[in-house]
Amino acid sequence: MEVEFATQQLKERFQYEAKARRAWGETVARRYIQRVQILQAAGTVGELYQIPPLRFHALMGERQGQHALTLTERWRLILTVRDEAGTKVRVEEVSKHYGD
Repeated sequence: MEVEFATQQLKERFQYEAKARRAWGETVARRYIQRVQILQAAGTVGELYQIPPLRFHALMGERQGQHALTLTERWRLILTVRDEAGTKVRVEEVSKHYGD
């Protein structure tokens, strides 16, 4: 799958693990990099539903049109599907679920 990043900062945190660790800590940084690699290896977003630990799901409310997958505990990766075929995604943000 083709992966793009909403910000240069997110791209650099994927490319340089040290930057991700400084931003989110060891565990979240490692999982972020792993999850983006999974996105790159997948053929379509439909395949992500087949991997239970990702907990890939569509979001609702003001985030309708976006999807999330679990990094660790309350940390999640938010992305947007960029085409009808589900072969292009954009990483939007990494955040704590419920903001706490």
